[in-house]
Amino acid sequence: MIEAEFGMDWKEEYVVWDPACGTGNLTRDYKFKELYLSTINEEDIGIANQRGYNPEAVKFQFDFLNDPDEKFPEGLKKALEEKKPIIVFMNPPYGIANDIIGKKSLGKGTSMGKNKVNSDMISLNLGKASQQLYIQFLFRCYQISELYNNNFAICIYTVPTFLTTITGNKFRKLFLNKFGYKRGSLFNAGHFSNVSSNWGISITLWLAGKMDDRTNFNFLVKNMLKGKPVTTENKLIYNLDETISCSLWAKEYLKRENMILKPHMTSGLKIAKNYHMKVPEDSIGHIINNGNNVYSGHISSGLFSSIGTCGGGVIGFPVTKDNFDRVLSLFVARQSIPVTWINQKDEYMAPNTEHPDYEQWNNDCLIYSLFNNSSNQSSLRSIDYKDKKWDIINEWFWMSVEDMRELAEEHKFDELYADCRNFAGERFIYKKLPETKLSDDAGLVYNKAVDLVTESFKYREMLYREHPEYHLNTWDAGWYQIKLILKQFMLDDLKEFRKLYKEFEDRMRKGVYKFGFLK
Repeated sequence: MIEAEFGMDWKEEYVVWDPACGTGNLTRDYKFKELYLSTINEEDIGIANQRGYNPEAVKFQFDFLNDPDEKFPEGLKKALEEKKPIIVFMNPPYGIANDIIGKKSLGKGTSMGKNKVNSDMISLNLGKASQQLYIQFLFRCYQISELYNNNFAICIYTVPTFLTTITGNKFRKLFLNKFGYKRGSLFNAGHFSNVSSNWGISITLWLAGKMDDRTNFNFLVKNMLKGKPVTTENKLIYNLDETISCSLWAKEYLKRENMILKPHMTSGLKIAKNYHMKVPEDSIGHIINNGNNVYSGHISSGLFSSIGTCGGGVIGFPVTKDNFDRVLSLFVARQSIPVTWINQKDEYMAPNTEHPDYEQWNNDCLIYSLFNNSSNQSSLRSIDYKDKKWDIINEWFWMSVEDMRELAEEHKFDELYADCRNFAGERFIYKKLPETKLSDDAGLVYNKAVDLVTESFKYREMLYREHPEYHLNTWDAGWYQIKLILKQFMLDDLKEFRKLYKEFEDRMRKGVYKFGFLK
């Protein structure tokens, strides 16, 4: 990449500086005319010299995120002052809080993320990007370039999130005012020693100059074939700085009026005791919705009849009649896309609802949202929460109270029969279904679910007696609860249902790209 931009002799023609060199792994296989290697750890320099790495380099101990420019070697300071062409070539540590790759380069006793650069970024109100170490390295480059008016280039290994995340938008606005994107490659992180292969690392090349397009960045995806790195596809890395995210779009019409407390849940059956978020009185459920990219879509999204919690907090927003259709499409978009190391940083956008096929697809989202593995909608009675008894009504149930009463009477399940009387009233989903035109495959899934509720009823009271904590005595028990019966008594039928659902999901997945949730 650097050769393509600066020529084959760039190591002779340019001053090169690696400010996060560690023991010199990035430059050790090449010879440079004027090379500067700095590291926070004094012992790294000794190891690099002992191994004979880059003997031509000026190696010096330097805390890039804290130390003043006065500690620059004379040669580097002169190069900056004389505005010599410089390439900053680095692989800084990645991480925030206690999540870091490359801890060694930080040094013992370092409080990760808390440093002078962090303070400078906070003073400029750059948001959460201020906490991210590799972004701090980029910001320090920005500061040096501004101070010396030196238009140097940056070639850096990072995770690509600084180009994509909503929380990085303030930093991007600053950085992309100074540096323009030239080239980039994306490869599997597993090529680094002792690093997981579940995510991707990018190497990007930046030159001084503003960009016209600051939202789209074309990358080459690199894989190893027969021992050599080859380009296997093109990948668009993008951000939503000029458009609305799907998460914001989904709650646009949410009205926070007549707020009341409801029980908080960590799953369809487990109650979270220590939260007190309030929701609109007319809410019919809650969507967990953390982050806005493909990676977070699977680990941090779910539907609940009450208030869902995730990762030690309440993340997401209530579902009401006003935002119901949008919540369904958001849920399907987040759940139906498999996560890969290539797509995990892709951000979800507000879809094109004017597309002629969107309405039908959105109708089918209703069925998808009832029977997904992250659908935690359930019905519970007389549970303890905040020093009182609560009943959770499942507005997501898809059959009528009369149907369930007849089943209870047929199978002599007295507790469920009584529940039909005590908690009567048709649920929101059941009332909505007649006005919702379904595609054939969505209809097949729905009909199969109705059959399984009916056929499994003969086992329901038995499992309720064994496990009252499943609350199978409630007539509007959700799919989360029905699956408990199927797993124990009708596993083959459940497998058949899952096969049917997967075929349906494969078709629904195409709509995520067709309607523009993802580029």
